[in-house]
Amino acid sequence: MSSLAGLTELLLAMLKAVSILPLGPAEMTKQASLLEDAHTYHAPIEAMAETAQQAGVKQLVVSHMMPPVPVEQEAQFVAGLDRVFEAKITVGRDLMRIALG
Repeated sequence: MSSLAGLTELLLAMLKAVSILPLGPAEMTKQASLLEDAHTYHAPIEAMAETAQQAGVKQLVVSHMMPPVPVEQEAQFVAGLDRVFEAKITVGRDLMRIALG
């Protein structure tokens, strides 16, 4: 089983375990299928970090993650990227504001 398939199964198991489901069975299946092929149209974070380093950017803001990264797991999510990207890395959030300049 691929790690993405395992992640999809874990997400479905977590959704089924909660007392109030935000999605019905059809929506859960649709969300799971989106996660299954997300890697085909989303860039790996390591590739983003390498590109940002090569471009000489001062801050990398990673956003639109699939599945979303919980705040308490941000450090784990970016762990090791400092070997590739030497500047600041921020995990973006909905409605986050970042000053430019």
